[in-house]
Amino acid sequence: MVKPALEILHENNLRVGLCSRGVGKIKHLDQFLQLGNATRKLVFNAKDADIFIGWGNKASGQKAVELARQTGRPFLLLEDAFVRSYAPQIVAGKQGLGIVLDDCGIYYDASQPSRLENLIKENGSDATANENGGKIIAHLARSQICKYNNYDTDDVKLTSDLRRNGFVLVVDQTWRDQSVSGAGGDDHSFTKMIEAAIDENPGQKIVVKLHPEVLAGKKRGYLKDLAVKHGCTLLSANINPWQLFAYVSAVYTVSSQLGFDALMAGCKVRCFAMPFYAGWGLTGDETTCARRVGVNPTIAGIADAALSQYARYIDAYDAGGSDVFKAVDQLGQIRDAYNQNRKLAAFYQVTPWKWKRVKQMFRPTANDRTFFLTQKGAIKAAVARGGDVVVWSSRVEESLDEACARQNVNLQRLEDGFIRSVGLGTNFHLPMSLIVDDQGIYYDPNRPSQLEHILEHQVFDGPDIERAGCLIKTIIEEEITKYNVQTGQADFPLPDDQTIILVPGQVDDDASIRLGGDNMTGQDLLDAVRHASPEAFIVFKPHPDVISGQRPGLCDQKTVETMADIYAPDIPIERMIEFCDEVHTISSLTGFEALIRGKKVVCYGLPFYAGWGLTTDLKPCKRRSRKLSVEMLVAGTLIKYPRYYDPVAELPCGPEQIIKRIQQQRENPTSPSLLIRCRSAFGKLRSRLR
Repeated sequence: MVKPALEILHENNLRVGLCSRGVGKIKHLDQFLQLGNATRKLVFNAKDADIFIGWGNKASGQKAVELARQTGRPFLLLEDAFVRSYAPQIVAGKQGLGIVLDDCGIYYDASQPSRLENLIKENGSDATANENGGKIIAHLARSQICKYNNYDTDDVKLTSDLRRNGFVLVVDQTWRDQSVSGAGGDDHSFTKMIEAAIDENPGQKIVVKLHPEVLAGKKRGYLKDLAVKHGCTLLSANINPWQLFAYVSAVYTVSSQLGFDALMAGCKVRCFAMPFYAGWGLTGDETTCARRVGVNPTIAGIADAALSQYARYIDAYDAGGSDVFKAVDQLGQIRDAYNQNRKLAAFYQVTPWKWKRVKQMFRPTANDRTFFLTQKGAIKAAVARGGDVVVWSSRVEESLDEACARQNVNLQRLEDGFIRSVGLGTNFHLPMSLIVDDQGIYYDPNRPSQLEHILEHQVFDGPDIERAGCLIKTIIEEEITKYNVQTGQADFPLPDDQTIILVPGQVDDDASIRLGGDNMTGQDLLDAVRHASPEAFIVFKPHPDVISGQRPGLCDQKTVETMADIYAPDIPIERMIEFCDEVHTISSLTGFEALIRGKKVVCYGLPFYAGWGLTTDLKPCKRRSRKLSVEMLVAGTLIKYPRYYDPVAELPCGPEQIIKRIQQQRENPTSPSLLIRCRSAFGKLRSRLR
């Protein structure tokens, strides 16, 4: 008896025969298959393998089945999972986050049994499977995730008439796709379908949804000419199906996966061939499948079989094992990040060494964008592309604001995030987080910013607060800061009978001081702190950019020690926060990091974290009227506001993933590039000359 393919994948010394070079190029194939101690190679001789692997019903899949028949050994057919990626070739290589494994047939070929068909039969009376399937459907509906997810963000491209009166949706597919022929469909099936939709729904609007690859001009479909002939409405906008279902009275399909999505959304579905979800009594079917007659699964049972049991998933970021719930969450995060990038048309005043990272972070259409050295060029490109100009925030000229306004072009400001890198930006360490603000910028209190709007108006729900609390715990435990430059330890004595005040130095020409700190210098701050707290024990830590010689600021030990008790240039800032009682600052990010760690913070300027009832403020801001908890502040500042990028997975991510990368870089530091070494040497030389 042939051993089932899925049972032998973990065996030691397994010889895996790949039936095409393409299968061997699948990224993370071993992780998908969960192979044990196995060797895999392109198979030429049937005797050289214990199992044969091919792709669906393509030539490699047919070869795998034939070799298995000849040798009496098992085969395994692979295909894309029903929850896959943001768009083709965007997420985790060509295969996305999920594939299906079938050792019986393949799901879209109704002429023979498949593993999915057998799983659906088994799930019919399985309460656990049905319960899990219900959870999967609810999670998909809430996240609005499909197989591909590069859709427009809303339904605004539907006419008001369609939204008001509803419509019948007829689904096109790509020409001669195997999902059509495998389900028993052909050209006539599509003609019959559109005619039935018209006849069965008199007086209703018939909308034909073209396939995304047909819309992109990459493939041919079946229905475009038929839709025009019958006077149907062509839906050429790339709208998320989950948003369409709210207005749909019925869905007509030959064998598209969209019919499965529609069933999960609770829509009435008519099938004109035999896809995997038809023939079970849940759809109106033009054909029958004898193997499925008398079996009555629920849509929840089919969802569990198709999306959980039949498919395997990998983590988008570490290629480890995953499941459908995590895949949905990660695809939602990736989709939302990419959707935010749609309006970014032209970048201006971004230094060349950052160009590569900016392109990486603002995919998937970053190749269509250009970095401009002139206002005129940037604005002209933005007008032509119907998008926004993005400028490095500290380099915004007043004339740029005015020029953009004249051309009716939106201006967005670009800046480093708050958990940025392992190493200084001034030493050319690339950022893993950036901020794009369409209202202002967080460090300028003279005008509203997107962060201020989030903190003032965002509804932070339970999951937001819980996530922020976990993030705070991780930041403290892992000693995470903006630059994560670890140096010495706190080895000087600290008094037990005095209030210990940490005064973090800043860059004297920093925009946050110029705009929100009345041009106060580090020396001015030290004088003010000593005057306000004459009995306190004051520790001064100069800014790392000042120490490195890249920026101006207070770092002269003799000057500092006339006002402070300790000059601590080499102590990690997180350690200094731990030992102090209070932090006094103009507008340093250290104040925010101290709030996270439960310290009292006194603000002499007006940083983004002041004015929310968490700090002692010397300057008011009338726009900030809300009282926040630290968790709400963190949720807005570290989760909602910045964009994060994982340079290993080459994907957008959240702050938690960036912290993992920081930990890895600390544990396994790499040699700095020549550019970074030269920049660091230049800074040290400049520091000595000063």
